[in-house]
Amino acid sequence: MTAARVGWIGLGDQGVPLVRRLLTAPHDVVLWARREQSLEPFSGTRALVAASPAELGERCDVIAVCVTADSDVVDVAVGGGLLAAMRPGTTLVVHSTVAPRTCVALAEQAAPLGVDVIDAPVTRDGASHEESRFSLLVGGETDVVARVHPVLRAYADFVFHLGPLGSGQHMKIINNTLAVSNLALIFDALRVGEAAGLDPEEMLAALRHTSGGSVMVGLTPFYRPEPRMDYVNLLDKDVGLFTALVSGQTGQPPSLLNEIAREMVDRLLAAGGTGRTGKPE
Repeated sequence: MTAARVGWIGLGDQGVPLVRRLLTAPHDVVLWARREQSLEPFSGTRALVAASPAELGERCDVIAVCVTADSDVVDVAVGGGLLAAMRPGTTLVVHSTVAPRTCVALAEQAAPLGVDVIDAPVTRDGASHEESRFSLLVGGETDVVARVHPVLRAYADFVFHLGPLGSGQHMKIINNTLAVSNLALIFDALRVGEAAGLDPEEMLAALRHTSGGSVMVGLTPFYRPEPRMDYVNLLDKDVGLFTALVSGQTGQPPSLLNEIAREMVDRLLAAGGTGRTGKPE
């Protein structure tokens, strides 16, 4: 697949920088968004616009969905008519972080249509999109992943094929829960350091260049002193998915990651004062 027509739904914090990268590649790009203002970053570019998800499905070879939650993915793919309109031999790429069973259910509906589904949730390693390297954590059939790999590499720095459909979601859920646990340890280290008379900002600067640091050191400002609740609500969702994953593994010991991450997210929710009903835009 040297050149393809790529459709994209989901122009939020992740979608916008990824589509900008995609526009530098030799692929045609077609966008759809519920809100007109979501398309504004691409005004004056070569990106085309579809009138509906169904039209996007009719026009494109590969379609990426990068929306927030399971219900959003299902609403666009099924309720919006996207999947039903896709042609045999085309591929739906789920970039959203959702339950693996959501991807499996979509694949079951797509199979009679001759449409392939892979999951490829997105992660990045920098505090800003300009600094970040983006990785895709992919699950799906080997031949399908190989076929769309040139498209994925047009906007991702790394593509990791973890296994069959749903594997990418499992990896993303594990990654995000580990990230929250790292954040909990950073907060605790800052508390101990401040009590010992260290400057917390200098501590963070040092941790960016020492063996005790992690990617979450650079993201710590988003969570202190007043947490950014759109981020916190997404972490709450992902830690909930991790809890479900662990609960399904009978005979395994309790997960330390689950305990640490759940406590950290609950603290952030309390600090933000939203509770679990808050939903990011």
